[in-house]
Amino acid sequence: MQWEWLQVLEKKELDCQSDHTAKKSDLEAKIIHLEEKISNNCDSKSLHDDLDHCISKSLEKLHLAKKVLGLITTLEDLCHLIVYFGPLPECHQSIISA
Repeated sequence: MQWEWLQVLEKKELDCQSDHTAKKSDLEAKIIHLEEKISNNCDSKSLHDDLDHCISKSLEKLHLAKKVLGLITTLEDLCHLIVYFGPLPECHQSIISA
C-alpha cells in the first residue's frame, strides 16, 4: 500500500516536470514573439496588450501551480504518516479512497 502511494507520487512528479517543460517552452516562444515585435517597431499599444495578456495568463498559471503544489505536499505528508504508522485499518482506507 505505502509503495503504491510512492509510485503515484513519483508519477505525479514526472507529470509535473513534463508539464513544466511544456509551459517553459511555450513561454520562451512567447518571449521570442514579443522580441520580434519589438525589433519590427511594433506600436506600443499592441505590444502593451500582448504583455498584459502574457502576464495575466502567467499569473493564473502560477496561482494554479501553487494550489497543485500544496496538494502534492499534503499527499507527501500523508505518505510519510502512512510509512511511519504502517498500513491504515480497513475503515480508514475506505474513507481515503472515497
